[in-house]
Amino acid sequence: VYGDLDPTLSGALTGFLVADGITATYGRTLGETVTIVPYSISAVLQPTNLLDNYDITYNLADFTITQAQLHASADNQSRLYGENNPNFTISYSGFKNGDNEIALNPKPVAGTVANQASSVGTYEITLTGGSSTNYTISTSNGVLEITKAKLIVTADDKVIECCFTFPSLSSTITGFVNGDTQASLVTGGPYYNISGNFNWAGIYSIVPKNLILSNSSNYEI
Repeated sequence: VYGDLDPTLSGALTGFLVADGITATYGRTLGETVTIVPYSISAVLQPTNLLDNYDITYNLADFTITQAQLHASADNQSRLYGENNPNFTISYSGFKNGDNEIALNPKPVAGTVANQASSVGTYEITLTGGSSTNYTISTSNGVLEITKAKLIVTADDKVIECCFTFPSLSSTITGFVNGDTQASLVTGGPYYNISGNFNWAGIYSIVPKNLILSNSSNYEI
């Protein structure tokens, strides 16, 4: 397999006189990558001074390097509703000989059906493509989690003088995305808590609460 050490090369000698002590050392043509045409295994005989006594036929053998197994995994990601998708990344296991993703041509590509307008939920990150001479590539998908965007309800400050008509309370809502607006989503509230003896000068807290959205699945208030 690509990246592994060579096995011990061997062969057989036939027809030589035992007394001559002919021995063979086996080697192969140089190369460490997967090729369509196998490498060749050949023999070098010793001692050379006795070889002229024989009509020698050398039978070569094939040495094949097969593809190593490489696994590519789409990394899990998360983002808020209304944001662009993050840059998807891929983790690999199984590279050999100091290789990295540069050894892949082309590299796998990670993608998802989710876009900026997609609602809160989980979406599969899939891998497509990817090829290499030296590797067989297997893949596993990841998950993109879209979480709720944050709405901030800020009560507006009010000033009154003692004994005058109590003002209407109001608030400002920020954080809408994807073209959502207060007019399109807010169906109730915000309602306010306010307490104190307003016959006395002082500062009192206006607390917005119980805001109702027509689509609350995409926002956290």
